[in-house]
Amino acid sequence: FAALKQVDGADEHVIVTLGREAPVVIYSMTSSSADAAPRGINFLFSTNRFNVALSRAQVAAFVVASPALLDTNCAHPEQLPLVGALCGFVEACAGSPTRG
Repeated sequence: FAALKQVDGADEHVIVTLGREAPVVIYSMTSSSADAAPRGINFLFSTNRFNVALSRAQVAAFVVASPALLDTNCAHPEQLPLVGALCGFVEACAGSPTRG
């Protein structure tokens, strides 16, 4: 991707690019399951990071995630809305007339 730049030797990511828009945003949830997420459910399913990343898309936003993430068991009640946000997004996209 030409839009990626080097920042202190590392590729840019959503934390560095929070204020910028892009024609296309690809949000990758790079964990095969919530149990395998090194930073845990709260980071993996962070609704703030998710919403900010997707809101920066000017034309299209793609979420790449394992289907197993939709079956995540929450250990604490405050995790329910985190997992629910992803499930709601998937449900909304499934009913979209522009779905590929």
